Amino acid sequence: MKDTAVSLGQLAELVGASIQGDSGLMIHSLNGLELAREGEITFILDSRQCPQAEASAASACIVPRDCTISGKSCLVTPEPAVAAARIHTFLLAKPFEAGGIHASA
Repeated sequence: MKDTAVSLGQLAELVGASIQGDSGLMIHSLNGLELAREGEITFILDSRQCPQAEASAASACIVPRDCTISGKSCLVTPEPAVAAARIHTFLLAKPFEAGGIHASA
């Protein structure tokens, strides 16, 4: 996981999603619908899960186009599973850290 949080706007740009809500909301990780907490983004694959997403403690949600969640900022995309996978990979990526000069160099 990255040490710093990224804005919902940056995540929207990463996956080509539109934003409902606060684009400046800071997100530090992705988690499942039932496990997500404040500062995390979660996702749903079907509009029938909208009530569960509204009840989630997640700060934001990745949703399909036919879903509206009141009281929560959302990334709206036709492919929530793909967006979630890309965001998960992005948030897990470790920044490059130079390890120094090898003794044999």
